[in-house]
Amino acid sequence: MPRLLPLILILFFVGDVVASQPAALERIHWEKHISKPTTLIFKNHHGHIRLRSSADEKLVFHAVAQSSKQHEVRIDFKESDGLIEAEVLFKNAEDLPDDHRVDAVIVVPSVLSLDLDIARGQLTSKGLKSVIKARSIDSDIKIKTTEAVDLFSQNGDIHLTAKNNPNPTQHLLKSHKGDVNVYVHQDSENTFKTTSGTATSSNDASLIESMRKAGRSVFFGSEKAHRQFDIQTDTGFIRLIKQKHQ
Repeated sequence: MPRLLPLILILFFVGDVVASQPAALERIHWEKHISKPTTLIFKNHHGHIRLRSSADEKLVFHAVAQSSKQHEVRIDFKESDGLIEAEVLFKNAEDLPDDHRVDAVIVVPSVLSLDLDIARGQLTSKGLKSVIKARSIDSDIKIKTTEAVDLFSQNGDIHLTAKNNPNPTQHLLKSHKGDVNVYVHQDSENTFKTTSGTATSSNDASLIESMRKAGRSVFFGSEKAHRQFDIQTDTGFIRLIKQKHQ
């Protein structure tokens, strides 16, 4: 038995070296001209998603992936009429090391609608002019757009900057355990329907004074504004924030 001990220790040591090998970097780039209304469905459970507005009709997808031979990564793109589907897929994803991830930047033309699914990482955007639907388990969601949103995070916080839009828009924001924060221009007219297990607050006195209750829901703002917000959280806080600049 004593003769076997050195060999066992060596095997354990070699195994630790193999397991600790760092992930390698890989860049993934894909782009397409979008000439008609199209929906992009993108699922990334392994990193950040950052959204930027395009100045033309070109959809640009750029990602930085950290992977290894044991845990190779690919992004599958499928196209059909008016629909693009993309998904991040890791080999042996059930035991994926913490440093293996894919962080994506998507440059979004205004004719493109987004349907996003994220689990590990943050979802953020700057100055979009696109309709967005997003679902998350633990990720925080931070969106800035002129168009309608449908945002859900089970445990993360939601931040929406709703830029002015003369057209009627309806926004749905929901989190089970996170806070929901909505930022609007100080001169905009809005109707807020809130349902919260805790409390709703605002930095605008007139908005607080407009409060009215209907069952479990509390309404703020104009009764029939062209922009409607339905905000729900079970245990988080809701904040309605008016800004001079967006």
